[in-house]
Amino acid sequence: MALKNVWHKVAANYGGNDDAAKAFTAETGIAAYKWDVGDFKACQEGVVLVTQNLGPVDIVVNNAGITRDGTMHKMNFEQL
Repeated sequence: MALKNVWHKVAANYGGNDDAAKAFTAETGIAAYKWDVGDFKACQEGVVLVTQNLGPVDIVVNNAGITRDGTMHKMNFEQL
């Protein structure tokens, strides 16, 4: 069953399984982009690609599971 979002364009990020990503896109119609979320530069480049393809990013749902102990606004760049 394909998902339809009337209000927002949706993109997904994945890190490894190309076949699963293709199946996900085929089933849902949601574009899947591959990059390592632990790599800051890869994230910057990925967001540029998503923005070029779909327009500005308004909402981000982060469920990457990378744990850093501390409050984000008190961390420096290297800790993020």
